Formats: sequence, structure tokens, C-alpha cells
Amino acid sequence: MEIVADKEKKLRQSLASMGLHDLSYWLSLHVYYSIISFLQGLSVVLCGYICQLRFFVKNDFLVLLLTFWLSNQAFAGISFMLSGLANKTGALAAKCGMVIFVSFQVKSFIDQG
Repeated sequence: MEIVADKEKKLRQSLASMGLHDLSYWLSLHVYYSIISFLQGLSVVLCGYICQLRFFVKNDFLVLLLTFWLSNQAFAGISFMLSGLANKTGALAAKCGMVIFVSFQVKSFIDQG
């Protein structure tokens, strides 16, 4: 959503006129979301250990952390891809909802098959 909001406000074009390269913009977003993904994964794993949930207790801490971090990274990549399809944040929310709905329908169709 932040990427589309930046597109609406033309922040990237303003920063580019001041000398920001596209690589710097996308790399900073990737690093930011990687840190957020790591913190989210860490909090999920720690909460699982604190609550003594069997799934978390029986599996290795680093494997769980890596699993949650990589899944968050995948979702961040999908959001980067979908942000290129929308010019307004409302349109992005509608398109993301449609993608999620269609993917769950395809999954349920495959599972029944």
C-alpha cells in the first residue's frame, strides 16, 4: 500500500529529481520489509514458544524462524508485484482481494480433484 501511496503522491519522481536512483529506492524498501518480516517471524515463533504450542516446541527455533521469514518475504514480493498494477490505494485493495479470492478458489478446486 505504501508503494501505491508513494505513486499517488509522486514521491519517487520527486526523489528522482533530487538524484535518487531507482535501485536505491527499491533496495531501501526491500531492506525495510526484510527487517519487518524478520521481526514478525521472530514474534510469532517466540509467542509459540511462550504459549508452549506443540508445533513450536517440537521443531527447531531457526527452522521455524526461517520458514516464517521466507513466507513473509514471499508475501512482500507479491505485494511489490501487485503494486505495479494499481494507481490508487483503493484499486490495489480491490485487486489484492480478487487475487486472494481466486487463489483460494483454485486451491479448493485442486484439493477436491
